Amino acid sequence: MFAYFWATGTHAQVLEFCRRFNANLIVAKAQMRDTPDADGQWPVVIDHDRLVFEDERLEPRTIVKLVRRFQFIVRNGMTRYDTDRLF
Repeated sequence: MFAYFWATGTHAQVLEFCRRFNANLIVAKAQMRDTPDADGQWPVVIDHDRLVFEDERLEPRTIVKLVRRFQFIVRNGMTRYDTDRLF
């Protein structure tokens, strides 16, 4: 799963947000792309990898729970660690 956002601000501000997010959250990781878009906004990707083992089955309710938890973590992390109001 991943979430994709565009951040305004300087390269250093967006990088610092990613560092704060990653230092405090284990389940999801934030990373910024190398170059800004045409408007000068920096693409930021927040992702989560869920390993599925060989004989494991993912029930529909498990997938729904994972998506909801990921959404909560992303919203909460962006609210807490976006001190410069980049998003």
